[in-house]
Amino acid sequence: MDSMDSMMRVCSKDGCEMKHYAKGFCAPHYRQIPEVRLRRNKSNKKYNSKPESKLRRNKYIKKYNSKPENKLKKKEYDRKYVTRPEVKLRHKEYMKNYRLKPEVKLKEKQNRDNPENKLKKKEYQKKYNSKPESKLKRIKRQSRPENKLKNKIYQQQHPEVNLKSQRKHFKKLCSVLGIFPTVKLHQLYISWSKTVRKILGNYCHVCGSTKQIEIHHIFHKVKYPLLSLNENNGIPLCRFCHYQAHGKLLIQPLQNFPS
Repeated sequence: MDSMDSMMRVCSKDGCEMKHYAKGFCAPHYRQIPEVRLRRNKSNKKYNSKPESKLRRNKYIKKYNSKPENKLKKKEYDRKYVTRPEVKLRHKEYMKNYRLKPEVKLKEKQNRDNPENKLKKKEYQKKYNSKPESKLKRIKRQSRPENKLKNKIYQQQHPEVNLKSQRKHFKKLCSVLGIFPTVKLHQLYISWSKTVRKILGNYCHVCGSTKQIEIHHIFHKVKYPLLSLNENNGIPLCRFCHYQAHGKLLIQPLQNFPS
């Protein structure tokens, strides 16, 4: 009789006509009850924390994703829901708000500083960057006009980032070739001067003029070559003050000279 009653009974939720499962609800509405949800989460956490269950789940996911019909299903689903502009915007806003939380920031910092994670990231990048298809993708992405413009604007706003990457490249070149390449050094000095201009401003720090500004090495690069690319070893000066700092004379045209 009980089984017949349960067969005849319907979910007590308004508008739902699904078959009764437990406590007057159907199966999906029963799972939404807070006590039931808590119980399920606890059991799932216990089960998922075991290494053998993790391995089993990963194997199943790999098998499932490798099937062509499942790949097609995923593509269709992504096209319908994930790749829509309003969904992307919503996701972006959510991620911004989520990453601003202090506990999330702390967690991310700890993960970044973890040496094991750093090693894993390096190994993955080596593997990924060595593939020809990934190289092609990167070149295509960089060659787009909107990305080129973005990159140009970013380099103008953040010259210190460009200087950092150039320094690394320069060190590698020196160690591999065993030479001091002067061409690369010239590019480094350009980015170094831009960083000093950004930090201290584009005006002379002696006379205050804004014309013909040059960056002067406080400790001369001939005597102290190791400090030549340090951002703190530079000061913006006009051409006249720069010549005076080096003990040279600059002959300027005499203006309003009486005839």
